[in-house]
Amino acid sequence: MTSVYIVDAFTDEKFGGNQAAVCLFNEEKTPEEYQKIASEFNLPVTVFPIPVDVNDFRNAQTFSIRWFTPTNEIALCGHATLAAFHVIFHHERNYHNSLSFHTKSGPATVEKVSDGKYKINFPMYPLKSLKIGNLSNPLAETFDEVRFFQLVQAPDFMYDIVKHMNVESEFQGAVYCPDLRYVVVVLDENLTKNEFVDIDHRSNEMVKFDPKADYLQAIALCLKPKDAQKQDFVDKDGKAYDYATRFFCPWIGINEDRATGSSHCVLGALWREFVAKDELYAYQYYPGRGAQFLIKPSGERVEITGTALTIVVGKANF
Repeated sequence: MTSVYIVDAFTDEKFGGNQAAVCLFNEEKTPEEYQKIASEFNLPVTVFPIPVDVNDFRNAQTFSIRWFTPTNEIALCGHATLAAFHVIFHHERNYHNSLSFHTKSGPATVEKVSDGKYKINFPMYPLKSLKIGNLSNPLAETFDEVRFFQLVQAPDFMYDIVKHMNVESEFQGAVYCPDLRYVVVVLDENLTKNEFVDIDHRSNEMVKFDPKADYLQAIALCLKPKDAQKQDFVDKDGKAYDYATRFFCPWIGINEDRATGSSHCVLGALWREFVAKDELYAYQYYPGRGAQFLIKPSGERVEITGTALTIVVGKANF
C-alpha cells in the first residue's frame, strides 16, 4: 500500500490555493504508471518525490521529483512541489531544514520556514518582449534590453488569442518565456479586481490556436494595480498586492489553474523591473479559491514562499 495525501498549496485556508496529490514511492515507476495514477486522481497535478541519497523520506536530504497533470507530464510545478515537501516535512518528519531536489528543469531547493510554511528556490527564466499583431505595446520601450533581449514578433495566432480572451482593449504589453513556453499578457493597471476576475477568457477553446503546443504551454494574465486599495487588490487584512495574476493552461489539460508557482519564475523576472521592492506580494485569482505568494527574485533565481495544508491522508492500492 502506498501513502497518499491531498494538499492545498499556497493558502492558509482549507479549500483554497491549489490541490495536489502526493504519492510516496521509495523507488521510481514508469512514466506510464505515473500518468495512470495522475489520471485516477484527476487533480490539477499529482507529484512523485523519490528519496535519492538514502531510501527513506525521514532521513533523505536529496530527492528526485516528477509532476503529472491528468493528461501530461510537466517540466516544472511550484504548487505540487510545495505540497510534496509539506508532506515530507510535516507528515514524514524529515529532520533537515533544507532539502534539494532534481527535476527536468534542473536542481532546486526547498527550505522549511515554519510548520506549514516553506520557501522554494527555483530558476528564473530569461524573457523576450513580445509584439502581438498590431496591438499597441506601451511597455515594450521600458523593458530592459539586456534582461528581456530583443522585441520579437509573436505568431499570428497570439493576436487571435488576445481577441478570444476579450482583453484587446486592456492590453498593455506581453513577454514570452521560451524555456517554459509561457506568454504573459500585461493588462491595464486601472482594472478593478472584479473586472479582472470577470474576464470572459473562454480558455477551454484556446487549444485550437496552437493545437500541437509548439509555441504555447500556458498564458498568464496579470497587472500591477495603480491603486491596489481602491481597486480592491488586497488581502483579508487589507495589505495590498504588488501584482495580480490568472493562469490558463488548456494545452496540458487545465483550463485555468488555481495556483501556479512556476509562473512566478517568469512573473518575478518581469515585475522586479517595475516594483521597487526586494520581495513582491502577489495573488492568483480563481473562482471560489485563490493563492498568495511571496516572491523574492535574486539574480537568475527566485525564492517563492507559501503555506500548505493537508486535506486528505490515506493509502492507495498501487
